Amino acid sequence: MEYVRLGGGFEVSRFGFGGCPLGGHGWGDTDDQKLKAAIHAAFDAGVTLFDTADVYGLGRSEAVLGEILQAHRQEVVFATKFGVRREGDTTLYDNSAAWIQSSVEGSLKRLRTDRIDLYQLHYWDKTTPLLDVVGCLQDLIRQGKIRAFGVTNLDPRTISAEPIDGLVSFSMEYNLIRQDRTAEIRAIEAKGLTFLSWGSLAQGALSGKYSAEAAFDPGDRRSRDAYSAFHGEGLARREQAVALLREIAPNYPGRTVAQLAVRWILDSHPDSVALVGMKSPEQVRDMNGAFDWSLSAEDLSRLSRLDRAPHEPAPIGSE
Repeated sequence: MEYVRLGGGFEVSRFGFGGCPLGGHGWGDTDDQKLKAAIHAAFDAGVTLFDTADVYGLGRSEAVLGEILQAHRQEVVFATKFGVRREGDTTLYDNSAAWIQSSVEGSLKRLRTDRIDLYQLHYWDKTTPLLDVVGCLQDLIRQGKIRAFGVTNLDPRTISAEPIDGLVSFSMEYNLIRQDRTAEIRAIEAKGLTFLSWGSLAQGALSGKYSAEAAFDPGDRRSRDAYSAFHGEGLARREQAVALLREIAPNYPGRTVAQLAVRWILDSHPDSVALVGMKSPEQVRDMNGAFDWSLSAEDLSRLSRLDRAPHEPAPIGSE
């Protein structure tokens, strides 16, 4: 396993266990025992960063991580998110001080911890001044309830323009078919912030296991047009990327398409973390093979020249 210092501070694994599937819905068939076994497998493989959000399964993902990892709390890093809430059947963004305070207390309880290592703004509501949100997070650090804070799904131009004192990380969707923000990401990294990519496999599209004709049940979020790697022009870009991955795979005996796709992120951004959603111990073991080696300069360049899609707003909970 590879490790990096988060924003120059504490160390985390470069394989971030994505906890969205632990929410228990929206990702096709899931098996509770396999989900829990995946957490154990990740810990055994040296993964220390476990990323989740209070909205994943409305707290279920946090609760499962808290239950399974309680015995290893001092050896793992909990990263969770706030800023999204449900009101009936409606999903809202809420960055108010009252909601932040309520959210952190709920996450602490579900994660069975007295301090969250990395507390992240999930989505900015664009109503609450960003510096007010930062002020609340700085207060939580002083109270000892969080260790550090980051932002996700925030426009890179906003991150570059706002003086966000104490920010250690930023996260956005990034993968072989969503390379359009590479330059912006590198500019923010140059400020000393750690980049956490989510959607590293484009919700499984870059694993190579789905054909162009693959269909998903209505209960699987990938059936929706918003998940562009499975529809229309996005599907065509995915097929182009997977074809190139398969073409270069013989250069790396024993490596899978998914491993190559994630390795591209790690090599393109040497101090980054790749977040990957996990549903089974087999997926963990496969993804563990993306670490402790590198792509050749030629293959890295070829993959970096794939067509870049314009960035679109991320669907809630798509990590």
